[in-house]
Amino acid sequence: MSFNEDEYSNEDGVLQLYHAYASTIYGSQGLTVNGDTFIAWSASMGKASTYVAGSRHKEQSHWYFNKAEINEMKANKSENIHDVIVRLSSIDKRAKLASSLLLDTIKYKSELSMEI
Repeated sequence: MSFNEDEYSNEDGVLQLYHAYASTIYGSQGLTVNGDTFIAWSASMGKASTYVAGSRHKEQSHWYFNKAEINEMKANKSENIHDVIVRLSSIDKRAKLASSLLLDTIKYKSELSMEI
């Protein structure tokens, strides 16, 4: 990772870096970071995770993307990277999980009734 020291230096030219801790997205829910946040976005993040990750900062939010992962998730070759990120970040994974669990439960119950 590299950065422009001038962007993070005070008016006296002193580089202002602070020790910080990494946190999970949901571990940071409800917190506000006094300063910048740095997010390593993943295709596994849905709408809720993307919102929580991107709304913890008071100053700036810096996003990092894995281009190879995004290219693998393209719906077709002509879909651009921005559109892939928007599409994947718009998925409500909680609703998907709930419906998957419901379908699994229905399938299990129907298999159980066949065995009886």
